[in-house]
Amino acid sequence: CRSGAGTVCELAVAGTASVLVPLPIGNGEQKLNARELVAAGGAVLVSDAEFTKSYISENVINLLTDQHKIEKMSQAAASLGQRDAAQIMARRIIDEVSTRRRAGQEG
Repeated sequence: CRSGAGTVCELAVAGTASVLVPLPIGNGEQKLNARELVAAGGAVLVSDAEFTKSYISENVINLLTDQHKIEKMSQAAASLGQRDAAQIMARRIIDEVSTRRRAGQEG
C-alpha cells in the first residue's frame, strides 16, 4: 500500500505486515512516514518505480507464502502501534479546556 501517515499508523495498530510503496510525488513525506515501521521490521519499502510485476512475483509472492516471516513482521508492526491514541488525544483536549475555564474564572 501507499505510506500515508494514517495508513502507516493503522498498519501498526492492526499489527499488519506490509509492503509500502510511497507516492513518488510531494516532498518525500510518505517515505519518511514508513521509516520507523520499516526499521522495526514490520514493513518492506519499495519505490514506485521498482514496484513492478517482476518485483511482485519475486518478492511479494515469496513474502506472502512465508508464514513465519509474516508473523515476525506483524509482531514488529504491532510493537509500534499506539492503540490508545484517541483516548490520549481526548484527555489532552479535556485537560486543556478545563485549564482554560479555570484561568477564565480566576481572571
